[in-house]
Amino acid sequence: MIANKKNVMKRKIKLILLCFMLFATYTYGQKKQVFFIADTLSSNINNRFIEIGKEGQMGYYVLYCKCIIPYDNYVTFKYKINKSTVQIVNRKPESKYSSVKELLDLLTKSQNNFDNQYELFITEKLPNDKYKTNQVELVRVGRLDPDYIILK
Repeated sequence: MIANKKNVMKRKIKLILLCFMLFATYTYGQKKQVFFIADTLSSNINNRFIEIGKEGQMGYYVLYCKCIIPYDNYVTFKYKINKSTVQIVNRKPESKYSSVKELLDLLTKSQNNFDNQYELFITEKLPNDKYKTNQVELVRVGRLDPDYIILK
């Protein structure tokens, strides 16, 4: 009888531990959503810190900051241009937008692990008070050639 109660108690403890581990894994695996607004229309062309462009089927945003290892390229985000999913709205989407400083702080803290920790949504301000939001990914640019030589 006592051995049976011990087995039941062991099973309950194992079940509680399993539930705790699953919950911890689920919450740890959640990415935090970050929203940023790219308003190039309101800033002078000489004072812009962001570039917006397209190359073939890819769109991109370049932040003029060399704040990710190896510190020799500007931070670039990309998204696939898909005409069927483009939504242009007449007012700014209601989200808590991060400032440039907050976004750069997240980038420098997470480095090349940014996409594993965050989902970044960039909202472009378009002419005539219209807005378009894209979910973007960080472009990782590695060095093609080492910047050193080995002397023998």
